[in-house]
Amino acid sequence: MTLNDVKISVGITAYKNSNYLTEALNSLINQSIDNWEGIFVLDKGADNRTQKIFNKFDHPKFIKHKCETHKGAEQARHEAIKLSSSDWFFQLDSDDKIPPNALSEILKK
Repeated sequence: MTLNDVKISVGITAYKNSNYLTEALNSLINQSIDNWEGIFVLDKGADNRTQKIFNKFDHPKFIKHKCETHKGAEQARHEAIKLSSSDWFFQLDSDDKIPPNALSEILKK
């Protein structure tokens, strides 16, 4: 099995971190490998700026999911895991970013 045969799902959950959210999303989009899917989960009650980012965001490699009730961080992550279509899952917090080779390094292990 090669690195390209393995797919990884990356969950990004958002509630009130609009200041860094775009950077987190872009750090996933700019990965050095292409065999990933993004799962962008918006928790109910998110601030207006976070909601605007979520509503405007459109990328073919992402699934978007809006929680109908406030779940909290842990349950929002579980929503992302449920939507995942791969055997591997990585949680990227909405106020973090990863280097361009992060996913390839994870899949090499």
